[in-house]
Amino acid sequence: MTIKIFLSHSDKDKKIASDLKSKLSKHGLSVFLAHEDIDGGSDWVSKLYEEIQNCKIFIMLLSKNYHLSNYTEQEAGIALNCSKTILPVSIDGTKPNGFVSSLQAFPCSVPFKDPKIDEIVRICKLDNTSKTSELDKLLSQLEKSGSYTESATLAPKLKKHVFSESQLRRLVYSVLSNPQVSYSWVADGIINEIIGEYLDKVDPVFGRELEKFHDPSHPPYSSYEPW
Repeated sequence: MTIKIFLSHSDKDKKIASDLKSKLSKHGLSVFLAHEDIDGGSDWVSKLYEEIQNCKIFIMLLSKNYHLSNYTEQEAGIALNCSKTILPVSIDGTKPNGFVSSLQAFPCSVPFKDPKIDEIVRICKLDNTSKTSELDKLLSQLEKSGSYTESATLAPKLKKHVFSESQLRRLVYSVLSNPQVSYSWVADGIINEIIGEYLDKVDPVFGRELEKFHDPSHPPYSSYEPW
């Protein structure tokens, strides 16, 4: 199945974005680029939202121009809200900010070199998990948990599943976005265990990102049974 990419960029970086799209497309990725793929006269706001909803990977083409753009930050916010896998690609050392500031940027120089393109492609192809799996439904419940008790009951069920990268991101997001999860000692402990189990199983770039959310001193909850 073709992997759909939404390439978010500043208008001032159009040529660089077009070059990145061209190189990624040669590897079989389907890349949406607003200034090339939206027809004249279209409702471009609705089209952007639709493409973000339908994409698998949301790439932020980071530069000093990105954070100055009127719409790029909003696009990133929509992608985060839709639980998309977000890959920040930085061409000048610019880092993600706001709600995605915890993500590790993937450094690239311009023009893009083949080894860097190959690595981006590999990261994009890491996760090919269905969004309707049992684990995804469980993650959705956790993200919407309304109490510490509910979070503590849901968290142990996570341990029987194998996580993809995007699902690990959703797991971290549930802690960051929902205090009913982050302040549940039991749920937080179990999620911490799960993250620890994957540190040496994922791509090293993503592994370094995950380390920020792992506390090795947290008491284990491996034998915890839900109420």
